Amino acid sequence: MSEKLQDYKELHVWRLAVDLAVDVYAAVKVFPKEERYGLVDQMKRSSVSIASNIAEGSGRFSIKDFAHFLNISIGSACELETQLVIASRVGFVKDSSFESISQKAIRISSRPDHRVLRASGLVTTVPGLPGTVSTR
Repeated sequence: MSEKLQDYKELHVWRLAVDLAVDVYAAVKVFPKEERYGLVDQMKRSSVSIASNIAEGSGRFSIKDFAHFLNISIGSACELETQLVIASRVGFVKDSSFESISQKAIRISSRPDHRVLRASGLVTTVPGLPGTVSTR
């Protein structure tokens, strides 16, 4: 078996996802106690899932697996965006916190798999599209 594809700690999108999770943990501290096992728990889980799936995918041994886990992280980012909208509408999140966290989630969910795979040097074009050339 070959070595893993990429050290996730070197990926910009992973660092952004970790920052996002830290921001979410800080933001939910002010939520009502009755939300501890509701929206708070869901937001924490989805934010942690984003960075975790990026890390897990980078530890895999194929570009296809890596892209799969990056796509899962996109889903988690979209899930978090939805939870943020709900939290904002019910008045749990301040506008400044909402905007900062939301922008990070949007940056992550805007298809990082293509950018990450290109930046990693693992491919010269986007996998699954015509002209794709894998370098591993």
